[in-house]
Amino acid sequence: MKKAMQPTVSATAMAILAACGNDGVTHAHDLHRGAHAPVEQGPGFSAERLSRTAEIDLNGPIAEVFPLFNPVEEPKWAPHFQPRFIYPVDRTVQQGMTFKTAGHGDEADLVWRINEYDPAAHHIQYLVFGAKRYWTITIDCREADPGKTSARVTYEFLALEQAGVALSEASLNAMFANDLTDWEQAINGYLKGR
Repeated sequence: MKKAMQPTVSATAMAILAACGNDGVTHAHDLHRGAHAPVEQGPGFSAERLSRTAEIDLNGPIAEVFPLFNPVEEPKWAPHFQPRFIYPVDRTVQQGMTFKTAGHGDEADLVWRINEYDPAAHHIQYLVFGAKRYWTITIDCREADPGKTSARVTYEFLALEQAGVALSEASLNAMFANDLTDWEQAINGYLKGR
């Protein structure tokens, strides 16, 4: 039985390697998608990054403000944000922390990962995966004045198929319609009410 399976496995492995191009390296994305250009994208699809940045002014010291951007503390000022934690079990905020949230509209659940985390530099970056797009959310805080914090927030989307382009554009337009002043008001309201 083992000998009969070997040629099938080898043929499958060769097909995967062939799909990866001629560098001879099997990339994880190639195994998942099976080829570099899925049929549903069509010949006219071309991925493009969409990015927006806003800076918000927060009425609290950086030591109190920066933690409010982690997934454990964010629900304090954004009650609609309800992460379902996967890793680590004890919910320690760290690089690699992984959780899910409900998708937007007809999107399935979104998978989030803390991609970069440097609390000493007041920097956090999330990598968020959906079926039609993925994006990063990068937040850098700095002390603006004593007892005040400035937070620079950047969203960068990359569509995985044509439908993801429209979703990403709509998300950016809605979120940045007022340059994240809704975040600013919500965080400042929380800080004032503590």
